Amino acid sequence: MAVDLIIGTPVDTIYKTNIRRFIEAFGKQMEDLHAAIDSLFITRQIDNCTGKQLDQIGTIVNLSRHEAGVMISDVKMAEDDDVYRMLLKYKAMLNTSACSVEDVITACKLVFNAVSVVYSESPTIPATFYVTITASFSDAVLSLLQSHSIVIRPSGVTARISCSDTQFFGFADCDDAALGFGMGEFAQSIT
Repeated sequence: MAVDLIIGTPVDTIYKTNIRRFIEAFGKQMEDLHAAIDSLFITRQIDNCTGKQLDQIGTIVNLSRHEAGVMISDVKMAEDDDVYRMLLKYKAMLNTSACSVEDVITACKLVFNAVSVVYSESPTIPATFYVTITASFSDAVLSLLQSHSIVIRPSGVTARISCSDTQFFGFADCDDAALGFGMGEFAQSIT
């Protein structure tokens, strides 16, 4: 930013110039304004929004909390901000997706804040794909995933989801994200 460049430039004169006086007079206010704009940007990101801010994003995506509750057959569960945030991301991706393999992987990473997504298909089972998602899931999201398929998929295609937490027990030689004895928890699997 030009202000940062001007403020960071030393003026090596004995007498204060008019430009230096101007910068000193407005420098602190400009820094405060810069910090306020940065904090506004952070609080407007969907992962940091709560309550009414999420409702405003729902207006943009065209999915109210009530509609989200009807979509998952549990209006009360949609009142949870984590669940509603996930459904907003899902609806936004659903509105713009072509349902390609890349879209499925991108949507899973975005919707679940996934650390890793593994996509696979079995030639013996047509019109079915498998997605293994590693992410940090809240209890509300896990209970939702046990009863609903929240994965972008083409019409007529079945998606099988397997989820694991980022703090799961496993052997590091098989999976880099796995934690060893006494450190990880047994992963929950959803199929």
